[in-house]
Amino acid sequence: MLLDLGLPESQGLDTFKTFFTQFPYIPVIVLTGNEDKSLALKAVREGAQDYLVKGEVHSSLLARSIFYAVERGRLQHEKMLNQEKLKKYSEELEVLNATKDKFFSILAHDLKSPFNAFIGITDILAEDIDILDREQIKSFVLDISRSAHNQFKLLENLLAWAQMQRGLMKFAPVEIKINTIINEVFQLYLDNAMEKELRLINETPPGRTITADHNMLYLLLRNLVYNAIKFTRPGGEIRVGEKATSGFSEIYVADNGVGIDPAALSKLFRIESQNTTLGTAHEKGTGLGLVLCKDMVEKNNGTIRVTSELGVGTTFYFTIPQGG
Repeated sequence: MLLDLGLPESQGLDTFKTFFTQFPYIPVIVLTGNEDKSLALKAVREGAQDYLVKGEVHSSLLARSIFYAVERGRLQHEKMLNQEKLKKYSEELEVLNATKDKFFSILAHDLKSPFNAFIGITDILAEDIDILDREQIKSFVLDISRSAHNQFKLLENLLAWAQMQRGLMKFAPVEIKINTIINEVFQLYLDNAMEKELRLINETPPGRTITADHNMLYLLLRNLVYNAIKFTRPGGEIRVGEKATSGFSEIYVADNGVGIDPAALSKLFRIESQNTTLGTAHEKGTGLGLVLCKDMVEKNNGTIRVTSELGVGTTFYFTIPQGG
């Protein structure tokens, strides 16, 4: 940009400032008269690349000035881009550190604490089994069974999440009958649902297929259905259904449970902000399941979202490409 600071209707330095504010990456060379050199120097201090005195400009000087102005502008632009990249890398590093801290927190607390309870129960059985009656032994064994299943679920999520972070989880999309895989998940949690007198309702069409990685989809549905059971009061219901929408199937997992505080909704899928919340029957968790769900949905080229109302219930929606 060649800008004459002495043009009619021009405000001199103000004209330069206005242009430079809107187009900071375009090199500017200002033209001035002998009597206005101080104004030109001020423009250079404000960001102009160079100045030329009218009446002293010849072709080689103009060409050289333009060449150097463009080169300096290019270097400044690269510097700015590098600063933006450094800022982005710094922000990503902060997220990675928070993710690492959360991961080790889960290992240190959420994995260790249940094992302490597990060991405590087995110690009681080992020491007092001769004086315990049948019902007491049965109660302890059921506690051990529940604890073992919870530990397995946690370990499975931890391993799956760690594999995804390292890019080691294999992705093998196949056509899947959505009605069938939901019935399999319901069967897995049938005892949990019966214990809380919950209804599990499969609202998906029997013949509908989707294209997804079977293991990821199964683990994804398990986490969402388990969460729904966890936060639904006795006597409630969990519904899973599907509807087609522009090349995708949108699957929902809905409950009429306790709902989620609006302030927590935006943090549900971020590992650095997860906190353990007890279920309606004091079920424990880590919050890692929803983070894993988001990763797996995105790996399957889909999206996930949630709607919720306190005291009314929660619905998770995720999209998966439709099958053939």
